Amino acid sequence: MTSKSGSSKFWIQYQKDSAPRQHDFAKEGNSLAQNIAKLCKEFHVTDSPSNYALCVEANGQAIKYITQQDLDAGISLPANSSIRLKVSPEQEAKDVIQKLRSGKLATQKKTVFDLSRNYLNDGDFVPAFLNAGGITAITDLIKTVSGGTLAYALAALATAMSYGYGWESIGEDVVAKIVQCILESSNIQVKSSSLKICAHMIGNEHSAGFWLVHHELVTAAEKRGQKPYEAVITALRNEDVNIKVGALQVINSFIEHAPDRTTFEEFLLLIENFGYLQELKAQLTTVTAVDFKKSVYWHQVAKSNHWGQEKAISYDKTNPDHEKLLMQLWDTCFPNTKLESRVSEQWKLLGFQGTDPGTDFRGMGILGLKHILYFAKKYTATFTKMASTQANRKSHYYPVSTAGINISAMLMEILNVGKKVENPDDVGEIFPILFDHPYALEEMYCLVFQMFHRVWDEMNADYMDFTNVAAAVKQNTINALRGSADLKTFRELLRVPLEHQAGKKENRRVSRLLDITAVQKEINTHHTSLKASHDGLAASAGYSFNPSASNASKRKSYSPGALPRGSAPNVSFLSRNSMPPNRHQPAGTQRHTAPADCLKGAPKEIMSESVTLDVYVMLANQCKEVTVSRESSVKAVIEMVSKALKKKMKKPKKGENHQLFIPSSGIWLHEQRKLWSYMLKNNERLELKNKPPNLNFRKVTIEIKLDSTSYNQPVEYLPDTSVRGIIQTIDKAKNIVQDINSFGIFIEGDGSCASNIWLEENRTLASYGIGSAKLVFSSRSGGGENGGKTQNILLQIQVDSTSKTMQFDENMTAAAVIARVCGRLKLEESRYCLYSVSNQKYLADGLPLTAYALTPSQVLVLKKRNPGFKPDRPVLNLSGMSLEGIEFRAPGEEEHGAGSGP
Repeated sequence: MTSKSGSSKFWIQYQKDSAPRQHDFAKEGNSLAQNIAKLCKEFHVTDSPSNYALCVEANGQAIKYITQQDLDAGISLPANSSIRLKVSPEQEAKDVIQKLRSGKLATQKKTVFDLSRNYLNDGDFVPAFLNAGGITAITDLIKTVSGGTLAYALAALATAMSYGYGWESIGEDVVAKIVQCILESSNIQVKSSSLKICAHMIGNEHSAGFWLVHHELVTAAEKRGQKPYEAVITALRNEDVNIKVGALQVINSFIEHAPDRTTFEEFLLLIENFGYLQELKAQLTTVTAVDFKKSVYWHQVAKSNHWGQEKAISYDKTNPDHEKLLMQLWDTCFPNTKLESRVSEQWKLLGFQGTDPGTDFRGMGILGLKHILYFAKKYTATFTKMASTQANRKSHYYPVSTAGINISAMLMEILNVGKKVENPDDVGEIFPILFDHPYALEEMYCLVFQMFHRVWDEMNADYMDFTNVAAAVKQNTINALRGSADLKTFRELLRVPLEHQAGKKENRRVSRLLDITAVQKEINTHHTSLKASHDGLAASAGYSFNPSASNASKRKSYSPGALPRGSAPNVSFLSRNSMPPNRHQPAGTQRHTAPADCLKGAPKEIMSESVTLDVYVMLANQCKEVTVSRESSVKAVIEMVSKALKKKMKKPKKGENHQLFIPSSGIWLHEQRKLWSYMLKNNERLELKNKPPNLNFRKVTIEIKLDSTSYNQPVEYLPDTSVRGIIQTIDKAKNIVQDINSFGIFIEGDGSCASNIWLEENRTLASYGIGSAKLVFSSRSGGGENGGKTQNILLQIQVDSTSKTMQFDENMTAAAVIARVCGRLKLEESRYCLYSVSNQKYLADGLPLTAYALTPSQVLVLKKRNPGFKPDRPVLNLSGMSLEGIEFRAPGEEEHGAGSGP
């Protein structure tokens, strides 16, 4: 093992006060364990060497832990860095947990302090700590301590929860203690950390977090003679910014994770009783802290997401709730006139284009109807006057309700509703006007609608001028919005007279959220579901933490409920337990997925009699878990999911085709196929959505090679379809599925860079640039021309110190490898040779890679070949291998004839 400079000697430090020692890795061979054991002996370490690791540090911060692969490749230290012998993350996690459970208050206090300030910013320590039960150790401590120790413990818990896993089993007693801290504690750190913990809990999809925190906040407030959420709004008024941010994160998390529209509206009504909107609006101009601005922006996003969800719900005349809203519109505008029939010419009196108003809502869905209904109910006289004026005109009229639907769409666009937010640290445009009224959007709608009515008459417009009027109204709205911080100024800038008469107000009241029995029922239901989920995970997990596909997918979006913490050290090459992808993961920490071999044993799982699937129904914005027989057809699953939904799924429109989609592999499922043929794993996430008619499908013909048969099968795939998705798509026999891990897809050579290799399942098929190459689906171990294992050889092409991972069949010769690499880099292949870093040997052109005992992920270096070049003898003496005509370098002979890279 050498460094890039050619030296195998490095200075190693143990403790900060100990003198560093120079260590020659070459003397101890190429084993990382042996080198660590030697260093432990030199530094007189009495613990087992297995508890230690070598860490590269810079400025006292860990950069990475050295792995066996690093030793094989040669250590390359960044500038101003050093190597330290230190306790491994796994052992360190065990030591920390032991201190937390020591019962010694001074030790516990120091430990939770170090956790919150140091340990939990270490990307290697965190997964080891969480997988070892660190969260439980912290919560057990929280139950029994107070004062500074409690403050540090809560801060550590809030930080640990930001990683998004390992804390699903936090009990009701812990939540009760945390809520008690919010209501009673005067300690700033205790209160702010408790608020952040509650925000995390509410957003946890795998616990009853929403209902559990709500239940504790309501019951605890009642015991103290307070109103529900009074403590949270009081915290929002606190002078400390951290407490303000924590309170707003709780509110944001409740809004984002409300299970339905009714709960969402009831929650807003509860907190509006304390005038929280006016409080936020006032603080927009007085509080300048960036974190507070972020939280306010995310509050705006969380509320607008509910508008977007209603926009996505198409009007369905078979849905009694939708029909009820429509009938309310008629009864509000014409209380003394009976609607003759559901489909009637009378609807044109309200400005609908046809006899069935349900067909007019189209792109704005149920939100378009609700906006019109709000205008009609709140300002009945104004709305009915506008409608009757247009209905009585024979020319220069516009369809009122149709115009209203267009105004809804225009406001959604101006306010950026539905715009995807990629970075949680971004602070987008905040509209103060949205904090001026509980129904600010609806009030804006009413004002813009009246401006449209005025502008129409001022322009003496006819039906063909609708687009021009809409454009003028849009520009006026944008200008007014820029100059308005409240609805009064907005109305004045739009020149809308203050003459509309309010209709009859609704008596809104909170029912569900204050029904403690109903809330407790929700908690019990979630706990039952959680236990079943954990049982399923325990049965199928192949590594310490195995989040279901549904969780990983849902976590891709950022949560308004819990803002990420500050940057942690960059750990771009973790070798320990991988961290699951999560939206609350600290910035600067790399996300990792499960290793490829974690699916060992999958054949047994995919051949079980039944499978549990997590189906996200995009057409109803619901997620449904179903357990079905693997003999079921895909069509049967679609029907089962549709029937199980709490609210009806939208019926397909003409030309629409609702199908199941696997996002992890990028394939659509065929209705007539059986589930077993797709090799679905337990808890795999599927999406039920409309299959677009004009997908960019590509076609490829794959030769299916079995023991005694061979035939061609055409396969359609998308640009983002993975190789695993192609294997799933192939219509295969059941006996193949029983041993599917031994099958793969092989590219037969056509002279391109990607040929004569087995395809990697996690890569997309499109990334290989197949061209005219032939694809073969066959057994990897069945012998023949395509049999054998895949070798992943890491070729370190020394061009600006970069490297490229390329895949080669183990039977390829070194010359073939050189030809492919040089072909890709546009180099002259005759001028280069290959050098094995681990074996310290130059490869002979005519010998296969197997001759040098190369293993997957081996490092090879492309070097210039000078006159007099001689390769080294192969490591293995393979029978039948011809060595004739090859002049090898003699043992001890000086390396010559090979220079540096291209």
